[in-house]
Amino acid sequence: ILEGLDEDDPEAAAEELANELAALEARVLYTISREEDLSALEAHRAYDRFGPYLLPRIKGTFALHQLRLLLGNELFFEVMAATHDRYRGREMSTGEFLTVAEEISGRELSAFIDQWLHRTGLPQVKPTVELKEVRGDGWDLAVGVEQGGDPYRFVTHLEVETADGLSLHRIELDGNKAVSLHFEERPIRVVFDALHDLPVEHGNFYEWRNLIDDFNDTLIVYGTARQIEANHTMARRWQERVADTYIEILPPLVKDSEIDEEQVKNHDLMVVGTLTDNYFFGHMPEEVPVRFGRNHFEWMGETFGEPDDGLFLVVPNPWNPGRVMYVLASNSGMELYDMTETYHRGIPQWARFKGDEIVEQGYFDREGFVIELSE
Repeated sequence: ILEGLDEDDPEAAAEELANELAALEARVLYTISREEDLSALEAHRAYDRFGPYLLPRIKGTFALHQLRLLLGNELFFEVMAATHDRYRGREMSTGEFLTVAEEISGRELSAFIDQWLHRTGLPQVKPTVELKEVRGDGWDLAVGVEQGGDPYRFVTHLEVETADGLSLHRIELDGNKAVSLHFEERPIRVVFDALHDLPVEHGNFYEWRNLIDDFNDTLIVYGTARQIEANHTMARRWQERVADTYIEILPPLVKDSEIDEEQVKNHDLMVVGTLTDNYFFGHMPEEVPVRFGRNHFEWMGETFGEPDDGLFLVVPNPWNPGRVMYVLASNSGMELYDMTETYHRGIPQWARFKGDEIVEQGYFDREGFVIELSE
């Protein structure tokens, strides 16, 4: 992951790394929602499920990422270079790696690393923020976490917004202890774990790749409020596009006016259409930052009303959070045509389209991690 980052643009590299880590977190959560969880040290060969390979690999990746944040880049790369020099071409145990890491860094690291290797699940974290004015000398921001289960020690980053702009701050948290930061201007917004350094348990972890994981239970739902035949033709075209590109079967087509309660609850739904055509666009989960109107949508505080605006979302099925709802919504039939002209493999949890191009994409904010500090 680090090798592939843009060395010439640190801001772009940070965003790319954050998205890579968010994707790994989503993969862990999706896997343990379908399979038995296991710790990183329980890796083994299995041919009937993905967890025994995926979970140890991803948890191990976060262990190394957290070690890098703890030691800093220079010292971390010294540790990794020494490790490769000593064990190139032969097996190495976890204990041997820790011996090298502690020798090079001069620090005791086993407890910090072991928490990522021995435990099942992910940290259960609820950020807490307290703001106090220091008379005549700015503001103190105390940031901590409430943790369920055995508390983790971890390193993360805060994004803090003040009247002066945005700033990023590295913090280290041990259990439920808080850390304090000082600002000359009053903080008005805090984003906890802004670079996705910490994988945590939460409920909105679905992404586009999950279609490939469980395509046999997907229904394509098209709108019937108007232009029924045109919508059917568009849905049929998209059905064939999806099948030809990857899954090799035709997901069933269902009218939004004919789908029944059992189908809605027991299937993944791929909802396709223009904003005025499909019943399901009016029933999005409240926590999703979108509102659909007539020929326009409000997305993350901005209104998009041009005919060539479109939005792709992956959210928990509102009628059964154990299933997925994929949403392809457009302001016009032409935009829907453009959005479905190509099967985009790499979309994460959302993407905003302009014509046939993706102009923005990313992952949703995790609940409770964006904190507005009102007056």
